[in-house]
Amino acid sequence: MLRKYFVLLILTFVLLGQSVVSKDAFAQQSMQCEFLPTSQQINDCAVKAYQIINKKLVSFLAVVRLQLRIQEGEKALFNKAQNLWTQFRDTYCEFAAYRDKGQEGYIFYKNNCLAQLTTQRIENLQTYLENLDF
Repeated sequence: MLRKYFVLLILTFVLLGQSVVSKDAFAQQSMQCEFLPTSQQINDCAVKAYQIINKKLVSFLAVVRLQLRIQEGEKALFNKAQNLWTQFRDTYCEFAAYRDKGQEGYIFYKNNCLAQLTTQRIENLQTYLENLDF
């Protein structure tokens, strides 16, 4: 039980240090992108927002793998689940933005989708960790 709180404390410090984006903060960033003066700036902003949150996911996953000391079979399943989730995210966002492909808004819509789903993934993993029994 004590180990559970220790791991959660470490994860909290790591995530706070990297300032994980909340849904409200993400929405504000997305809105800021939308009001930039040119399509190129809007697209660049959306790409950057996605890259930032994806780096946070990668860092979070590394912490999860190190701190939980999960067994090999469990680790393999966790890695498989994460790889499949990444494929789902990328494919879903390609689908969601498909109607705008070749248009100015495509890059923004696709990267906005990627960032939203990545933010949700971090939140889902945090909830999973909070509910683990060590």
